[in-house]
Formats: sequence, C-alpha cells, structure tokens
Amino acid sequence: MRNAGDDLHAFVEADLQFHLEIARSSGSTVLLDLLQSVRSLLRVWADRAVQDGSHALVAIEEHAAVFDAIGRRDAEAAASAMAAHRRTAARRLTDDQARG
Repeated sequence: MRNAGDDLHAFVEADLQFHLEIARSSGSTVLLDLLQSVRSLLRVWADRAVQDGSHALVAIEEHAAVFDAIGRRDAEAAASAMAAHRRTAARRLTDDQARG
C-alpha cells in the first residue's frame, strides 16, 4: 500500500482491499458483506478524501499500525489502532461534508 501512495487511484483500491482483507480474516461474514455492499460508496468517498495526498499518508500509517498489531496477535492494540483510524476517517468525512 505504501507504493500506491504516489498514485491516488491505486491507493484507494489498495485501501478498500485492505479493509476487505481485515473483514475476511476476522471471520465476520456480516462485516464482510457490509463492506462489499457499500464498496462503491466507499470508493467515491475515498477518492474525494485523498485528493490532496496527505490523507493517504495518514491512512497508510494508520493501516500499518493495525497490520502490525494483527501480526503481533495483539487484539487490544489492533482494536485501538482501528478505532483511531475510524475516528480520523470520520473527522475527514465530516470536514469534507462541511466544505461541500
């Protein structure tokens, strides 16, 4: 995903795939089905969110924290990192909507 940071469209695809793989590996069919059903909406939002590139860099670092915690089998750290990522994404979405 770090290599995709220079190509924003490639980043968005890698970002969506990252989230789908996390959902798949969680074993939660509900989460996986939910993400797959809203994938096109997520792609549109993600395309808008990363236009300046800085959001992509932040997301890459947040994803790395989640991935590293999963690799260490540290569920608490993974949950904390994912919660931080969700908060950042929600803030970006709110800011984006406020700007119109």
